[in-house]
This record gives sequence, C-alpha cells and structure tokens, in this order.
Amino acid sequence: MAEVLPLPVAEPSPEDRPVLVLDCGGQYAQLIARRVREARVYSELVPHSITAAEARERQPRALVLSGGPASVYAAGAPKVDPELFALGVPTLGICYGMQLMAQELGGSVERTGVSEFGKTDVRVDGESALFTLNNRGKRSLVLDLKAPADLALARELAARVDVVVENFRPGVAARLGLGPEALRALNPRLVYCSISGYGQSGPWRDRPAFAHVHPQQGDGHFVADDAQRLRLAKVRRQVDRVVVVARHPGDTRHMHQLLGVAVHH
Repeated sequence: MAEVLPLPVAEPSPEDRPVLVLDCGGQYAQLIARRVREARVYSELVPHSITAAEARERQPRALVLSGGPASVYAAGAPKVDPELFALGVPTLGICYGMQLMAQELGGSVERTGVSEFGKTDVRVDGESALFTLNNRGKRSLVLDLKAPADLALARELAARVDVVVENFRPGVAARLGLGPEALRALNPRLVYCSISGYGQSGPWRDRPAFAHVHPQQGDGHFVADDAQRLRLAKVRRQVDRVVVVARHPGDTRHMHQLLGVAVHH
C-alpha cells in the first residue's frame, strides 16, 4: 500500500514575517517603520487597534509600539489588545508605547504633573564621548541674530573667514543681512553655501525639511561620488576657517566630516 507523505512546509519569506509598528498617534510612527526597513528588515505600519488574532496571522518577527501625544490616563487614549504581549515575539515600546506596555503588563505609570514631550534641558556631568566626538576640533559661538550687536559680530566673522554655510529657510539669511550678496560685498573671496531640503527656488522651497520630515517625503540621500570627493579635497586644501550659520549645532557635523577642517557655528 502506498504511503502519502506530507510535503515540508517552506519557511516563510522575510516579507511574510514583518515587524509590525503599531501607530499610537506619534508623529514619528512612519519614520520608525522606515528606519526598520533601512535596517533591511521588512516592516508594516498598522493601527493600534489591531487584534492579537490579526497580528498572529501576519506571523510578525517583532512588534513596535510607537510614541504618541496622549497620556495613558487620558480618556480615549490609544489602547492595544493585551493578548499581543502573549504572542511570544520581541516587543519594543517607544515613549507612549513603553508607558502603555508598563500599564498593560501590571506596572504603574506615575504622574509627574509636567509634560515631557519636546525640548528639555540636559546637563552633562563630566566628559561625554558623544559630545567630544561631535565637537572635536570646533569652537562654538552662540549669537542672537535679531540683536544688532550679535548681527554685527556675525558680519565681522564673515568678513574674515573662507566659507559660510547656512541652513535657514530660503530668504531668511538675506532678510537678516547675511545673504550671499551682502557678505560677498564684505569678503569677495567668500564661498557661500545655502543648504535647504528643496532648493532656493521652486514650489517646494518653503517646505520644512529638518531631519525627521525630509526622509518621509522622498528617498533622496546625499552620497559623495569620486568627483565630488575630489572637489571637496580641493576645498580642504584652500580653506582653513569655516563659519556655519545653522539652527542647530548638530547640523554642522556632516560639513565638518566632509571638509575635514575646523568648523565654527
């Protein structure tokens, strides 16, 4: 008598086992899913209301609960199916998602009485390898460009340096009197570089393009090819002082790495 043998079941492909990112209302939920994909792991953004049964059908490799603006105590705040935590897959909670996990798993989330979303003050106690790396070889000067004395100092610096880099929205530097025409009148040899997400003209020129928004609006990334690196090498040989007019000190890091010279911001 013939025996019927079942065929082996093929292992699910990576796209059949995604990382599920549960959207709890945070503005970075799309960015979280994108960052997972950039790590060469397939991901999907799903609503926080997904049930454990629905998630189980997708055979997820892991779950990520995104952040969100709500408090876990607020009426109508996003909730998740508690059975999700019994699926036996790694689960990461970020910000609100972490607090929701703690609450759902029997922990307590204490009230502080103060919202902690957004800007906060950080004090470095001792030396920090991170700050040392980002600021190596640089000197910083913070100026209020709306104050006449500080604006005059910025113009004085521009008259003495080789390169000025600014990343304000198009037109802002010119309104402050720090545009290319105004500064080249002070320093004809000046190399002036304006950095913006979508250029200095065109229908998208005024769109915000800081780091968290720009990756979500396109797949473009700056990669210096051999010709660009040769041009940068020529710049390195010709300049030794650079001023960066930036909204945030961290924006100077890539310019510092590309040029290999001391960058002042």
